Amino acid sequence: MNNINFYEVIDSKGRWMGSYSKEFDRSIDLGIGAFEMARINAIQSGGTIFSVSEDGERTPVWTQ
Repeated sequence: MNNINFYEVIDSKGRWMGSYSKEFDRSIDLGIGAFEMARINAIQSGGTIFSVSEDGERTPVWTQ
């Protein structure tokens, strides 16, 4: 399994709603990570979170 590079949020109509880099987690400590930011976006947009690995593989990891 490849490392996750970022999380991507796609809404219920298939529109891209945002991406959240795991690099952000490592570079800045805001007390909220990339996955949690993606989850907030997904809740607000009724979307699904996909993890995107370094080789570009997209896997759904959370949905409402």
